[in-house]
Amino acid sequence: MRPEKQMICELMEREGVTKSELARRLGKYRSTVCDTLGPNGHRSMLVSDLAEYAKALGYELQITATKGESTWHL
Repeated sequence: MRPEKQMICELMEREGVTKSELARRLGKYRSTVCDTLGPNGHRSMLVSDLAEYAKALGYELQITATKGESTWHL
């Protein structure tokens, strides 16, 4: 499983949220969530999708880029 999908699945488990509940929170069909998060899911996740899923679980997605002493946050 891709790391971004694994992260969402782990957050779901931590929060006790099912795919059906996540779909409800996102306003999406359960099949869409299953296609996105399933091990054979054919839907890829954009950064905006990842942020949306994390927010629906009560988390804020933070992205950091670092090079040497420089750090950038989105």
